[in-house]
Amino acid sequence: MESSLVLSCEDWVAEKGIYTINIGASSKNLKLSCKFSLAKELIVERDSKSLSPQVAIDELKK
Repeated sequence: MESSLVLSCEDWVAEKGIYTINIGASSKNLKLSCKFSLAKELIVERDSKSLSPQVAIDELKK
C-alpha cells in the first residue's frame, strides 16, 4: 500500500490496506517492524501552511 501527497489540494492520502513500518539506522539495519491495516482510505487535510515547502515540488509521474 502507499500514501501520497496530492499537490492539487495539498492533502495526504493513505489507501486502505496493510502497511508495514520499519525502524532502524538504515534499510539494512532494521531493529523493529510493525504491521497495521487501514479499513478505509484516510485523507489528512492541510490545516496550516507552517510545514509547506518553500520551493515547488515536482510531482512524480507514474
